[in-house]
Amino acid sequence: MGVLRVYLQFVAAVQNRISRVDSDRISAELRSHGEGFRVANPHLPQRLRFLLDWVIPGHNLEFLTLNTPKLCRELYSLSPDQADFEVGKDPFLRLFLGPNSPFLLQGTEHATVRRALTPELTQAAVERYREISIEALDRFIDEMPMNAPVSLQEMFYRFTQEVILRVAFGLEDQDEINEGVSAMSDLLSSRNASIRTLVTLWPAALLYQFVRRTKEGLPRWPGRRITEPLARMDALIARQIMRFRANPGMDCFGARMVEKADANPKIWTEQVLRDAFRTLLIAGHETSVTGYSFTIDLLLQNPDKLTVLREEALAAMSDRYAIAVNNEGLRLHPPVWGVPVIAREDVVIGGHRVRRGTWIQAMPAAIHHDPVAYANPTQFQPERFLDKAPDRYGFMAFGTGKHRCPGINFYQLEASIVLHRIFGRLELEAHGRPERAYLAFAAFSRPALGMMVVVRDRKPASDVPCYRASTQQERERAALMRAPEAEDFPADTSPRVTEPSTPSGAPDQIQVCPFAAHD
Repeated sequence: MGVLRVYLQFVAAVQNRISRVDSDRISAELRSHGEGFRVANPHLPQRLRFLLDWVIPGHNLEFLTLNTPKLCRELYSLSPDQADFEVGKDPFLRLFLGPNSPFLLQGTEHATVRRALTPELTQAAVERYREISIEALDRFIDEMPMNAPVSLQEMFYRFTQEVILRVAFGLEDQDEINEGVSAMSDLLSSRNASIRTLVTLWPAALLYQFVRRTKEGLPRWPGRRITEPLARMDALIARQIMRFRANPGMDCFGARMVEKADANPKIWTEQVLRDAFRTLLIAGHETSVTGYSFTIDLLLQNPDKLTVLREEALAAMSDRYAIAVNNEGLRLHPPVWGVPVIAREDVVIGGHRVRRGTWIQAMPAAIHHDPVAYANPTQFQPERFLDKAPDRYGFMAFGTGKHRCPGINFYQLEASIVLHRIFGRLELEAHGRPERAYLAFAAFSRPALGMMVVVRDRKPASDVPCYRASTQQERERAALMRAPEAEDFPADTSPRVTEPSTPSGAPDQIQVCPFAAHD
């Protein structure tokens, strides 16, 4: 334990130096090396290789980044026998979302849980939450100070946490909502402070493997910084599940999920149900806050686009442009920085051999700047999404594959409300420099400066109309505007990689990243 304590003290000493790695700069560096490149680390001592295998079983210490939609398509065309699409994220999600999170379940269990979630997140279903979101956001807007710097990012955290609690649990009592927001905020703070970067994530991942292998709880130190907020969150979830069971027929997302769980206890164990609620409460709101913040920052830097958006908000006849703006914001600043996959056998991607055990990282920020997929890729042009949904493999803001985020429609609804109410009611000025992205929790991009603004004028909520979708508009928006799902596409006719895997002794052909070259 003494060695671990010394290590964590070292981590704390370097935390401020590394916790704000500029992910925008790194993404630009990745793109400069072409479609993809390999980073090899062949000289790690054997004892450290053993530790790495504990965290990511089978990893061979090589990394391959994929920077184009073409290579991303090839990666996700591999079979589960060729590539493990889950093991890379498992250690990082399990600690907070739980081992039975929908993002980690496989096979029948995953399909059953996802089928239970999907009806609650269709385009028509999420419309019923519009009034909840408008009421909450207008209240937070009214509380913003005038003529003083304020963090939109912090306000969005409180807003999204409250909306998720009201949607998932049907909470109406403000004291209960505040208690839930406090629990979510504590957990967010504990995660950010304890495993913010790769260096801090490393002991946490080792700790996770210890827990998984020993089947014991986390030790009181250093795990209590994580387990105590988690226990508070789990207690909140348990109380709400008991309430749903004591009051069958309640009209809310969580109540219907509990009913489905109780009808199929073989799949829906208490742990699966708990982790599904954990995922709803934790996973959804933080990436949403990142999306809102960066999109507003981009609008403040592009007043011509902001004028179009504000006109749409005040007319309250459509949210078509708002959805296009949100997609463009996610394209330029995807909340997820990298999507890890482990090769389980030698495979071919882009005509190059990829060794068994290679960590393959599809890089959304680099893929979203591919000039073939996007003309003028560095420019903020929402119009590119006005008449079509983003490409399945060229737009990874919500992930891809079978564990793709099911909350796409909910995000689009909330994000459009945010843009319409913020710019319909407020005159904002950016405070300080334009936002940049920094790397947080090893795989997420966040605004580095807190999205600071100054409110110069505010209209009463009653003076600004609210857009409400009609059934026909819902169908049109679902068809044209949202990020696509697999069933939106005909059979994939793109060229397949048919070249057999090159024998293991053949030379590598993929470019080696210069800053990772070895003597």
